[in-house]
Amino acid sequence: MIGGVPMPDNGDDALGPVRQEEFALVPVKQELAGQAAEKNRKSKVRSRRAAGQLEALEEEKQKLAGAGGI
Repeated sequence: MIGGVPMPDNGDDALGPVRQEEFALVPVKQELAGQAAEKNRKSKVRSRRAAGQLEALEEEKQKLAGAGGI
């Protein structure tokens, strides 16, 4: 019974066919979420690495400017 309305007994389990399909997709959704999380982590690592390289270039620029090179 959902919201006071009795559900027809069509031989499916209590969840019904749509809910069964949703539960069948859980492992797929978990795998996709894991892949997305890994991609996000790698992106963050690349961003940090690029930021570090930019910082190193700025430091080099400051050194050269101080030495009269630029």
